[in-house]
Amino acid sequence: MEVKYFTVSDIPLIQDEISILLGYFDGLHIGHISLINEGLKSKYKKALLTFDFSENINIKNKNHITSIEDKKNVLAAFGFDYLFVLKFNKDLMSLTCEEFVNNILLKLNVKEAIVGRDYTFGKNKSGNIDTLKSMSKDLYEVKVVDEIVIDGEKVYDFLKKVDENTKLGRHDFNENLYFNVVASQTKEDF
Repeated sequence: MEVKYFTVSDIPLIQDEISILLGYFDGLHIGHISLINEGLKSKYKKALLTFDFSENINIKNKNHITSIEDKKNVLAAFGFDYLFVLKFNKDLMSLTCEEFVNNILLKLNVKEAIVGRDYTFGKNKSGNIDTLKSMSKDLYEVKVVDEIVIDGEKVYDFLKKVDENTKLGRHDFNENLYFNVVASQTKEDF
């Protein structure tokens, strides 16, 4: 698998036609695995676009669970072709939705964009799935993967609760609700 690091000013031109998963993919939880499995169905080269937050800028939730190296290893195990790592900085934060599509997705030769239902992009998260679809101009297809729900909660909210209970020392909560749910899942379940 090829790993490419870049900024908004040096986006590589990719010759391969790409199916790209969009998002940060921190934690690589079962919701992310459902996106990965959708990507595996594609006829195009498989890629994931994630972000490098190493630059010291003022953003919320700077705590990160999964390193880029761990993401690379997981994606390689799934047979992905590319991991694109985009530097998260003020230049990226200032991109409009149109600039994101034209200067990043189209340069990466994206033919298929796979996102979760709550995906946002562009300056101040001004774009969503509808924006992404409307800007495709038939140059790429947008596939939206439904949210994974555990005990009536979105997986992200559920995992935050698991983390809070871990900090409180409630390991029985984690073992009974989280680990059993995750351990019982297989790739085919998604």
